[in-house]
Amino acid sequence: DYFLASLRELLPGLAFGREQIVYAYSGIRPLPASDGTAPGLISRDHSAPVMEVEGSRNWPIVSLIGGKWTTFRGFAEEVSDMLLSRLGQPRRVSTQSLAIGGGRNFPTDAAAHARWISAATAETGASPARAEVLLDRYGTT
Repeated sequence: DYFLASLRELLPGLAFGREQIVYAYSGIRPLPASDGTAPGLISRDHSAPVMEVEGSRNWPIVSLIGGKWTTFRGFAEEVSDMLLSRLGQPRRVSTQSLAIGGGRNFPTDAAAHARWISAATAETGASPARAEVLLDRYGTT
């Protein structure tokens, strides 16, 4: 209902209803408590508050709150560094140089770009122009 109401505000000249929905997807992200009156007004900043050992619970609890797709790697690194520090352990592995999302095997020069477009058009039947748009928008996956 929230999405339909939002769409009706954005597209007041169109009439549509639930029966016309073919597919829906929604990710779930824990957001911080807020006095915001709409979900879009809640901060997407991230935090990792720690509930220290207390009473009969003899271990700390780390809660991961907020964040976005665009910051998930940095958030994971911050939390990992904090946990490694608490455990007195050094970082042994980093994902900093690994591609995320559509970045894996992304063509890094003009020749590789041309090969990727050629292979994609041969495999899918898409025009080279369409393959360019999709590569720019979504990357290689």
